[in-house]
Amino acid sequence: MLGSGADGSASCPSATRVMLAFPLHVFTCTTCYTDSVDETQNLTLRLSVATLKKVRIAAAKRGTSISALVAEKIEEIAGDDEAYEAAKRHALQLLQRGFHLGGRAVVRETLHER
Repeated sequence: MLGSGADGSASCPSATRVMLAFPLHVFTCTTCYTDSVDETQNLTLRLSVATLKKVRIAAAKRGTSISALVAEKIEEIAGDDEAYEAAKRHALQLLQRGFHLGGRAVVRETLHER
């Protein structure tokens, strides 16, 4: 990412600047790491040879890599879990509040008068 200033300077105070000088040319490479950058981490899986063969075929049919296919499914599962938890919280809030089913309030004593 090149700097955004008029002199090519970076707008990020934590930017790392590397100057490479060649005859007649000066190249500036600025890297800025912020919280908005999605970080990824490697994951090692152990799969049977037969399963791995099936996954390779499935990824090839979808035009993607095994890594991207696995990451997509894991993100889908995580998203489903988040959606379930949100729905559960909402349902519990509704139960705490209660429902008005119509009618009028009844006093216990009037129900049990003899």
